[in-house]
Amino acid sequence: MKETRHILAFRFTALGDVAMTVPVIRLLLQQYPHLQVTFVSLPFHAPLFEGIERLHFIGASTKTQYKGLKGLWKLASHLKRDVHFDAVADLHNVLRTQIIRKFFLGKPVAVIDKGRAEKKELTRPKNKKTAPIEIRFSTVCRCF
Repeated sequence: MKETRHILAFRFTALGDVAMTVPVIRLLLQQYPHLQVTFVSLPFHAPLFEGIERLHFIGASTKTQYKGLKGLWKLASHLKRDVHFDAVADLHNVLRTQIIRKFFLGKPVAVIDKGRAEKKELTRPKNKKTAPIEIRFSTVCRCF
């Protein structure tokens, strides 16, 4: 039997974007029975993750409790102290999560690549590139 691995995943965004991650996390946990996930998001999103085995939800308000750079440091310190994780999955890749990732140096990190450069090429006024845009992870987490 494989040793249990623990992934810390976070996404701070609108309800619909977070809701799209729920089936992915659920299938990930079904496919890897030795995996455990701690998902960090806005407290309002907690009901989306209820009833999923081996998933622990942490609500973190980035508008009040963990506001600004000092608040992000406080959140990262809390997570490092209370959650013993093997890898980090940034499912948002915005400035806030990029800063939080920097506080987890030494841990493997997987980051979603939203294809921002391709989107700019698609929406520029002239010489548009109309190739399909793929969302992918830029770094592969080797914790399975």
